[in-house]
Amino acid sequence: MSDTRSLANLTALRDGSVLRRVRHLGSAHSGLREWRLQRLTALALIPLGVYFAGSMLRLATSGRITAAQRMKAEAKFHELVETKILELMNLNDRVLRKAGQVLRIPSTSEVSTQSHAPPRAG
Repeated sequence: MSDTRSLANLTALRDGSVLRRVRHLGSAHSGLREWRLQRLTALALIPLGVYFAGSMLRLATSGRITAAQRMKAEAKFHELVETKILELMNLNDRVLRKAGQVLRIPSTSEVSTQSHAPPRAG
């Protein structure tokens, strides 16, 4: 009797054996979580790649002025996103400082200015 396994069945068998092998990897046995995260990020990159290829094709087929205008609009968008991210980071820093003051936790600058000299024997 010949072995007539389909390609889909072979792929499913391979993925199943890989999954079984991955389940208990790592010191915290977190291999499965890492494996799933890698698969999820790979899937998330597919639409990004399609968008990038489409953008490059549109820029290549458009005229110089249109391409320059699109690139300028993209630069403005990225500048806006970067500004918003920096504002959120600043807000987060202020919230953490305030929480540290309320909980009386010294900030990193206060800790670094304290003397780290060993106590004197007396």
